[in-house]
Amino acid sequence: MTEHMPFKIGDEFRQLKALWITRSPLRMMTSQNFDQMLHLRALNLYENQIDSLTSDVFHRLPNLEYLDLDNNHISDLHEDLFIYMPDLTVLRMRANNLKKLSQEIFKNNQKLEEIHLNDNKLKQIDVDFNSFDDLLAVNLEG
Repeated sequence: MTEHMPFKIGDEFRQLKALWITRSPLRMMTSQNFDQMLHLRALNLYENQIDSLTSDVFHRLPNLEYLDLDNNHISDLHEDLFIYMPDLTVLRMRANNLKKLSQEIFKNNQKLEEIHLNDNKLKQIDVDFNSFDDLLAVNLEG
């Protein structure tokens, strides 16, 4: 595996429902990597070397329900990062370098049930977790 995802991996795997790329040197992705992956429900990018995410990287994954970005090096989240994932129910971003959560970060993710952000460097959290009707667990420990 290289530092970059294969360009337009979705062209080869259009019906894919789950994609696991874990414990690799992966550092960069673009929205074009996920072209045609409209059926993808789960994306696991656990323990890679990802340090930043462009604001549109997940825009072509409207049916995503589960996103795992645990154990990477992500420090900032653009407020539109999750906007095109209205079905997102589980977000895992444990053990990154996050410092801040903006008020708008989950503005289109009302189906969230679990948010795992423990073991980050969070200093500012502007999210109103009470606004989620289905939220069962929020982990901000550490």
